[in-house]
Formats: sequence, structure tokens, C-alpha cells
Amino acid sequence: MNINNTNISNAPNTSYEFFTIHTDSSTVSGLNGNNYTTHLFRPLKDVVQVSIVNAVFSNSATINSPVAYLTVDELQSQFNEITGNNAGQSNVLSVSAFPTSRAQFQNPLAAFPITGSTTTQIYKQTDFSTQTQFISPIKKLDRITCRLWGVDGNYLVLNTPNDTVHISFRFTCLRSNLGPNKKASR
Repeated sequence: MNINNTNISNAPNTSYEFFTIHTDSSTVSGLNGNNYTTHLFRPLKDVVQVSIVNAVFSNSATINSPVAYLTVDELQSQFNEITGNNAGQSNVLSVSAFPTSRAQFQNPLAAFPITGSTTTQIYKQTDFSTQTQFISPIKKLDRITCRLWGVDGNYLVLNTPNDTVHISFRFTCLRSNLGPNKKASR
């Protein structure tokens, strides 16, 4: 079920609130673009769905990964999972006290295809769906910790360590962030 879907009517959906949050790693000093945390000026409450509107990053020419996995610590979902063998090993991924490098991103929010070397990678919402729903709403979201991983379980290698990563998110929240849902009186 897509709760962002607008049917025939152009009336606003008053059951939910929709927020678009734009993040970029340039606003965080001292960290690499492939691992950064941004803080929201106004925390969101009761998040029930998230999707990625767009993502832009530059990968290194030395990258040996067909995809870049995006994890967001605060948006982990049991409904997003990677499968398969650990990179180059015959053992299947598993949860343990000492996880394999690839198991660090067991529940990625999205996987972006890498389309060349030393190029800017651009994902648009129309490319494919990255929508994730949360059956139990996220009560409070006050930060977003983004990490880009290569298929080998290491952080994605960017052109330079300080390359900027831009990611825009679309959040759907239960109607409680802007106040109670009041019916208009006539």
C-alpha cells in the first residue's frame, strides 16, 4: 500500500503529514561524505513511511562494487535485507557478536547501481522504489545517520574523502507533527 498515492481527487490527505528532508555531507565537518549524521531542526514524530527522492554522490575510479548500499541507523527495517554469501566466502550471512564486514549493512534502506567509474552517480525516485514502511511508527526522529557501503562491506570509496553526498528523503508521519486534525467549521 502506498500512502503517498493520490487517487483521482486532488484533495490533500489529512490522515498523514508529508515532509521532504534534504541532507548533504558538506554541512558536517571532519567526516567523510560516505558516513555522516545530520540533525533535524524540528524532530519528526510517528514516522510510518520513508522513501528516497534522490541521491547524488561521486564514486572513485578504484571502486570495485556494482552497487552502493545506503544504511540509515535511525530507519532500520526488518523488511529490507540483503542476501547471499559473504563477499568471496562460502558462509551465509548471519548475526553474531563479531559480524562480518558485509553483515554491518544487513538492512539497507536502498541499493544504488554504480554506472561507471569516476562519475557522479544520480538516483531519482522514478528510477525504482525505495519505499519502506514501519508497522510500529518511529516515535521520534531527530537525526539522520547516512552511510554508503560497497558490496565488500567497506565504506564506499568516494572520489576524495571530502566529496559531498546529497540525499533527499520523503517522510510520511501520522498526523501529529503540526497539531491535531481539526475539522473545518462552516
